[in-house]
Amino acid sequence: MKLYEIVVAGQEEVAYGLLSGLAMGREKNETVYRCSSYDIKSTHLDKSIAEKLGFGKKYSNFIVGESMLEAGTKALKSIGNELDIAIESYDELTGLSFQFELKIYSEEVGETAKSVLAERDSSIRISGYEPKEIINEDAEGAELYAPEHDYILQGKGDVKGPFSPTLSFYFRLKDIAQVKLSQLSIQVAE
Repeated sequence: MKLYEIVVAGQEEVAYGLLSGLAMGREKNETVYRCSSYDIKSTHLDKSIAEKLGFGKKYSNFIVGESMLEAGTKALKSIGNELDIAIESYDELTGLSFQFELKIYSEEVGETAKSVLAERDSSIRISGYEPKEIINEDAEGAELYAPEHDYILQGKGDVKGPFSPTLSFYFRLKDIAQVKLSQLSIQVAE
């Protein structure tokens, strides 16, 4: 199923309520993803900067399935003037991407991280990840902020993949202590 990003100018809560209500009423088990709730950054940086500086309109991004695109855009257009919301644009998604960096000082947490990375969906690609694992038996028992640690797992990489598996993978990594993640970026069709 194809997915689309819809960029809406106006009140995010109103647009989200309208799209979610429409999705529920259609009884097709459709989901509307509000990008701000999933740590997905705006693809329209210039609009986001203007919004943060206090001028221009407020923008929000939503991800919907292909079957919701026509109904959602039609509903937003038909009632948009009354609710002061408007569709700015919509683009087909090809996937998501993000960067991660890990610096782990617990062997147990390190094993969890290695497991999550190894067991990811086969459609998810990681580039630039060259983990470095150090076990220093001479420093055994050292505390977290000590100058020497008995265990260190570190590395960083770039992740790209289809929307649903990449979103799930992102939040599995986010649950691991000492893993830093960038915001998710939307990949759109050219």
